[in-house]
Amino acid sequence: MNKINFMGFIVAERCNPNGDPVTDNMPRTRFDGRGEISSVALKRKIRDRLQDAGYDIFVQPLPSKDGCKSLQERAETFIGKASKIREEDFIRRACDKWIDVRAFGQVFAYTSKDGGVSISIKGPVSITQAASLEPVIVEALNITRVVNTNADAKKRSERFGARKWIIDHGVYQFFGGIYPSLARATGFDQQDALAIRDAMINMFNGDASNYRPDGAIVMHRLLWWEHAGADGTVNPAKILHGVTATPTETWPYYTVTVPEFAGLTLTDYEI
Repeated sequence: MNKINFMGFIVAERCNPNGDPVTDNMPRTRFDGRGEISSVALKRKIRDRLQDAGYDIFVQPLPSKDGCKSLQERAETFIGKASKIREEDFIRRACDKWIDVRAFGQVFAYTSKDGGVSISIKGPVSITQAASLEPVIVEALNITRVVNTNADAKKRSERFGARKWIIDHGVYQFFGGIYPSLARATGFDQQDALAIRDAMINMFNGDASNYRPDGAIVMHRLLWWEHAGADGTVNPAKILHGVTATPTETWPYYTVTVPEFAGLTLTDYEI
């Protein structure tokens, strides 16, 4: 397969794109006020869409679809005891079984009665954090619950104050790539690359929640470049800084200027 680079634009409006548990689940922001969605959050949504499409996923949220209660249990259930398997065979079986392992890589590190395991797999797919094009306005919505949650009159809580954090709106940009040299080591192929692409396009489909109502956050645009060879024909930094994204006042709150790069084939996906 040829080297691939991609750039995505996420549009969020009146929602919390990615809460930070350290700051009362406020939307993540940088020191300059720009919003941020962590790469871990992006990969979680990609994994979820891949699982929806029928792929086996190693890093699953609880409750898991395969019934395993931990990563260690999942590895031992489907691969076997690491102490009884050669490291090369363990890596091959893990990559063959789970698309997220052969895409993003994985660190298998745990202890057991039969001996521990410490195996690191480096995946070919890399994704940056998504940062907003300009500072976001964070708002706090105070919530009052007018219900009784306890039958004991002394412990009744008819009114309970809580806080819900949202941003007014923001356009979040991320960048990434798929590297054939690492893909060969994990068995990641062109079909897997297209599965990752489709999962990114549908990243927020079926991901609605109280903090992200349906339609409040969308993967609005994905630029997908395929190089002419496995080693790449254009420096990724030239692609990243060659694209100009300009904020606007109305939805989708941005415009993009994409130059032509010799040796690259661009496919532009837009909702």
